[in-house]
Amino acid sequence: YGDHVQHFKVLQDRSCQYYVWDELFSSLNELVEFYHSNSIAKERTVFLRDPEHFARRPHHAHALFDFTPHHPSQLRFLRGDVIELMDCSDSTRWRGRCHGHVGYFPP
Repeated sequence: YGDHVQHFKVLQDRSCQYYVWDELFSSLNELVEFYHSNSIAKERTVFLRDPEHFARRPHHAHALFDFTPHHPSQLRFLRGDVIELMDCSDSTRWRGRCHGHVGYFPP
């Protein structure tokens, strides 16, 4: 609401349908898409929106060097690879996808 972050718990029923209130969805993507244009809050009108800091950033990066991971959670890539950026909120490590693998790497 406004510039404040709110948290809503997404639940799943026995038939694997997702919900926050009364509407049921077969996927999390459908739920998120629905609440982009329908209020997720009961008390006031609140729509889901994409984080502005990510919307202004590029969604892909070109690797300037080879990176060999030192931990299983890190992403391996070679110079010239295109990395899909998934989370750039931490200034010390980013999360991305390259060649079907997801992991962290230095920005």
